[in-house]
Amino acid sequence: MIEVLVAAAAIVLPLRFEDGNVLVDGSIDGKPVHLIVDTGGKGSLQLTAAAAARIGVKTDESLVSRTDALGNTFAGPGFAVGELEIAGTKFRNLPGFVRGEAGSVVTGPLPADGMLGMEFLRSYVARFDYAAKTLTLFSEDDRADVGPACAGSPVTIFSHPLRLWLTAIQTDHGLFRAIFDSGATYSLISSATAAAAKLPLQDDLYHTARLNFGTREVGPLDFVSIELNLPGADAVLGYNFFERRVLCFDGPRGTVTIVK
Repeated sequence: MIEVLVAAAAIVLPLRFEDGNVLVDGSIDGKPVHLIVDTGGKGSLQLTAAAAARIGVKTDESLVSRTDALGNTFAGPGFAVGELEIAGTKFRNLPGFVRGEAGSVVTGPLPADGMLGMEFLRSYVARFDYAAKTLTLFSEDDRADVGPACAGSPVTIFSHPLRLWLTAIQTDHGLFRAIFDSGATYSLISSATAAAAKLPLQDDLYHTARLNFGTREVGPLDFVSIELNLPGADAVLGYNFFERRVLCFDGPRGTVTIVK
């Protein structure tokens, strides 16, 4: 079980942005690390082989396999870190795995030491505010503070076999299924979906003036058309979506709210 040592009620983690990636800077067992915060990344913690070797994590004999929101499958040995510290908050006994090469690479090498994934985030209500450069984590004990911080428009979330945050979006050219993925450097749409819907692409870019979540209008938005190998999803909502919104992901209750 993950143990958290923190003085404040809610945990506020400073965010840093680099080439469309959202990162937190911290340390694992005293060694500095730079981690992508990934609502579409499976597991609690992923480390590259180079970072795991530098930190000296002790892996076990288990082989962990995870599929991310782009349909890439990664496998590697599991481990548990003694202590992950970010901005003075210490997380102990955090499970993770060494991220091997993807079975089908569409994003290239990971431009960081690893990722904080969805199983870590699902322990909290996670409030993403890119404009303020903060990720605020509310525990169940902080539930009274969630209402004021996360008041807004609820988003319909559908069940997904990988527990990804799946919703429906209405665009200028139809209704599509989309994954919320803070680890994606841009919003994406499946090239197969684009072809089937006869989307008007310009240099592999799809532009929609309208983007509706039920009755909430949040457009416009651009998507890059790319091969996606993720069953049940047509699109991914990435950095260019998150940067314009404040979003709350309520892990314990499985809900998403667009705050503003």
